[in-house]
Amino acid sequence: MKKFLKKTNRGIILSAICLVILVIYVSVDYITFSTQKDTIRQTTENYINDVLKTNSESVDLNKHRELITDILNNYWTDKHYSSSGSTISGMKATLDSTLDADNSLFDIKDASGSVQSVKISKAGPKIASANIKYTVDIVGKETSTVFTPGTICTLSDYNNDYYDDGSEDSQDSNNASTNDYYKVNCTCEGTIYYTYESGKWKISTWDSYVTDSNCTKLDDKED
Repeated sequence: MKKFLKKTNRGIILSAICLVILVIYVSVDYITFSTQKDTIRQTTENYINDVLKTNSESVDLNKHRELITDILNNYWTDKHYSSSGSTISGMKATLDSTLDADNSLFDIKDASGSVQSVKISKAGPKIASANIKYTVDIVGKETSTVFTPGTICTLSDYNNDYYDDGSEDSQDSNNASTNDYYKVNCTCEGTIYYTYESGKWKISTWDSYVTDSNCTKLDDKED
């Protein structure tokens, strides 16, 4: 009986020790992650700024391919844990198919954006999620390729069914002059997953959508 009680007590003590170690580990992990939130937030802001700035740096397609690839390699990782959203491999595939198209064009006069809000949460060991709201403002030709934080597309993808001057316009981009410039303002929301590797938080997946947009055809005097 004494042997049994001794073994039972030893088991209880070991279990208690394991529980204490687990609590300490979780607490330390939580505190450590809390100190990383500012880093993740800054990484998000830097990425959006770098992405949009790239659009107006050159009209040369090969130069743009190089610039965008460098940004993707710097900010993204090929590890991903979410089944939805853009991945680095998907972004690179879209980049190649878009720039290889016969009508591909990089003619963006200006592109900027700002982060409105970021809510960061721990999503697992060395994994973080960020619910984000941000704005994108772009001036360019309708057929211009645009590198945005979560996708690579043409400016015409933002041109729905009207311009804010009140005049209706065709949704068919074939009816628009290739010399026309447009100003697009949009608000986006979404979720980003980050993975911590090699001492840096890197984007794993980026899943965002446009919640509000406005597309204005510019007068020649505004070009």
